[in-house]
Amino acid sequence: MGHSILDDTMAVMTWQEIERYSNDGALVLWPISVLEEHGPHMPIAVDIYLGYILSRNIRERLSQKGVLSIIAPPNYWGINNVTAAFPGSFTLRRETLKALLYDTLASLKRWGFDHVFIFDLHGDVNHRDTVLAG
Repeated sequence: MGHSILDDTMAVMTWQEIERYSNDGALVLWPISVLEEHGPHMPIAVDIYLGYILSRNIRERLSQKGVLSIIAPPNYWGINNVTAAFPGSFTLRRETLKALLYDTLASLKRWGFDHVFIFDLHGDVNHRDTVLAG
């Protein structure tokens, strides 16, 4: 293994570092997805890894254009109706996911972040509808 999805995110920063990003008007990039089966040949975190890498690549491109951004720690809890029968496909209730998203966005707002961009690579329609509602 060797790499953490928390590298280069708020999770490895002090609160003072996060506050500096907020004070400087940084955009927040937030990769969200789910842990779910992807067949016997792939780990259940595939969507999380892809969202995390996408966020890092977008942050780099924004930086090249002079736009400051910060990556929130990836959220990997969501709704898995389609794959729920398989071991490793964790699923939340709709109201739980909605509350998790709302509370996380409220925290970011309270810290002074005004623009949050969510990257969700999970295709379950119930998950996506809940993300939009959150």
